[in-house]
Amino acid sequence: MKFRYATYLCEPSAANPDGVIVRPKVLLNIVGPLGDLFDLALVDTGADHTTLPISIAEELGIPLITEHTTQSSGFSGEEIETVPGEVELAIVAPDSEVRWRTHVYFARFPDESKEGCILGHVGGLQFFSAHFDGERQELTLAPNSKLPTA
Repeated sequence: MKFRYATYLCEPSAANPDGVIVRPKVLLNIVGPLGDLFDLALVDTGADHTTLPISIAEELGIPLITEHTTQSSGFSGEEIETVPGEVELAIVAPDSEVRWRTHVYFARFPDESKEGCILGHVGGLQFFSAHFDGERQELTLAPNSKLPTA
C-alpha cells in the first residue's frame, strides 16, 4: 500500500524558507458499535501508541477502559488524559485496505482544534513494515506477521 505525503503550508523560516511541510498520512477507517468514520492519521514512528480523539470513541460508542486512564505527553511535554479502548481499524488505500482489531488510546485534547489521529507503534505500526521515501514523498506500508484479524 502506497501513500503520498500530505502537503501543508507553514510560516517560512531559516530552516524551511519555502514554508512547505510534507507529512506521511494515511486514511484510517475507525469502526465502533454505532458505526464508522474515516479520518486522516499522521504516521508517527516516534509515537509509542496509536492515539485517537476521545470524541471519536463517544461518537462511535466505543467502550473505554476507564480504570486504566492515564496521562500522556508528546514532544511539547504537555500532558493530556488518555483512556484505552478496543477498536477495529483499517488503513484504506485507493486499491486495497488492511483491517485489524487492537487496543489504542483515546485522548481528551484541550480543545477541538488540537484533535488529531496518530498511527503510532502500539496498536498500529507494530503490525506493518514501513518504508518512508523522502525523495518521492511516499510511504509504503505492508502488513507483517504480527497483524491480528479484525
